[in-house]
Amino acid sequence: MNNYFTLIYLAKELNAILSNAIFIQAVTYKKNMLDLFFESETEQIKLSFSADSVRTALFTDPRVSSRKSNSASFFEKLKGKQVECIELTENDRFLSIRFSDSEYFLQFKLFSNEPNAFLIGDGVISEAFKNPGRYEEARAPEPLKPRNTTFTETSGKLKRRIQQSFPLLPRNFIKDLIEHGELESLDDEKINLWLKNASHQLATNPEPAILSDGRFTIFSSEFIDRDGAETFGRVNDAVRIAFYTESRENRFEKYTKELFRRAEKLLKKYDAVIKAGEEASKSLDRAERYEQLGNILVAHAHMKHEGEEHITLPDFYNNNDSVEIPIDPSLDIAANAQIYFEKKKKSERSFESALEYRDRILERKAELETIVEKIQQVSHLREIEEVSKEYPDNDLFTEKNKADNTSVRPYKVIKLGKYDIWVGKNAKSNDAVLRDAHKDDIWLHASGVSGSHVVIRMNKAQTDPDMSLLETVASWAAWMSKGKGTAVCPVKWTRRKFVRKPKGAAPGAALVDKENVILVEPQEPPKQDYK
Repeated sequence: MNNYFTLIYLAKELNAILSNAIFIQAVTYKKNMLDLFFESETEQIKLSFSADSVRTALFTDPRVSSRKSNSASFFEKLKGKQVECIELTENDRFLSIRFSDSEYFLQFKLFSNEPNAFLIGDGVISEAFKNPGRYEEARAPEPLKPRNTTFTETSGKLKRRIQQSFPLLPRNFIKDLIEHGELESLDDEKINLWLKNASHQLATNPEPAILSDGRFTIFSSEFIDRDGAETFGRVNDAVRIAFYTESRENRFEKYTKELFRRAEKLLKKYDAVIKAGEEASKSLDRAERYEQLGNILVAHAHMKHEGEEHITLPDFYNNNDSVEIPIDPSLDIAANAQIYFEKKKKSERSFESALEYRDRILERKAELETIVEKIQQVSHLREIEEVSKEYPDNDLFTEKNKADNTSVRPYKVIKLGKYDIWVGKNAKSNDAVLRDAHKDDIWLHASGVSGSHVVIRMNKAQTDPDMSLLETVASWAAWMSKGKGTAVCPVKWTRRKFVRKPKGAAPGAALVDKENVILVEPQEPPKQDYK
């Protein structure tokens, strides 16, 4: 979906769609997804960018409704600017959107393990969608220089030779090209010609489609097997459908994998209970012996004992052999006999309870095995939902795995009204606070002294928090610093996006580009609210 030849045609299609449109906003609602909204004379347009390294994609989406709550905004400097053109960097997968009367442009990095979107001005990254602390104020990325290695100059395995001499060909289709063209049986000259023809087809006559295995391609049937493929008139439409199809499949695969893992854990638990139930017959053996010992004591209830912890009596259940019976020295023989009768009843109840519980577990195990068989036969998330509705009370769907759902953060979390406040515990914890905070969160630190990084989680809100909230949290930041002993302590605060950690700096170190200062009396945070 993000190979170079696809981007050639995507850039052309986006030029036709976005030319002269006005930039409205760029927001993110979920991890790795950025939605950019534009407005033309006739419609609103949404351009979606996936910065997932596995599923990197850029496409327009007809679902243009935008929510302003629970979202983070980007690239405010472009608001109201008119799109001039969309460009693709020659021989590299950087796609740029340029604007009229603006020194800034958007650049999408559509490759590598770290795809991203940058706002660039005067050769410098002004704002980054992902990892702003690493990229902002850095030089804009430069395209790679084209390779000039010819196929005949390469050596090694055929796949690697193709990658070296034709680096722009989609790597996920090289195996298809080799098999379809039977390249292993050809000499170098014929292989080179065949690959040049494949590249020419991609560059001049794309045929967008989604193959039967879900992969997006613009190769024609001359170069790969397209049996069962769904074809499209536009590259953009094929990219969009392929992306959402793959997203659903990934969610399905991840969810089924988790269900099978949980089912395996439950089955082991059930088997342990069933095994314990099958061994419950030992409780009956104990019950029988307790009754025998009680009867032996009753038969000798007339006897006196001198406070011993054991008494030796003839066991008329075993040829009158002597048996040593533990007793309570503070009670008489009859009372001790009663204790053994109670033990007998308890053992019998334990046996009955174990059997009853085992029978229930056997039923639950059988039901779970039926559910697992059904899930193995489904292919869509909605089908799993139907199974869960059929068995709403089964442990597979109702049991919460605390280990999976409990997040142990390396810093303190304090609840203050509707806000979560993060407080660093030490230098490494301060780095974690800075790393995990959102760009629009409020960052605080006592001025001029070492101390904790403190963050007010703003839930992506653009407005500053209430001053009373700021003063309270600032007083905590002052207390969690070496300024806690002063009557009044200055505390600096700013948005997280204006705080950066220099490369190679010591743990806890940070630089602030823009800051405000507030004077507060140090106050100890509420310890009882720490998580």
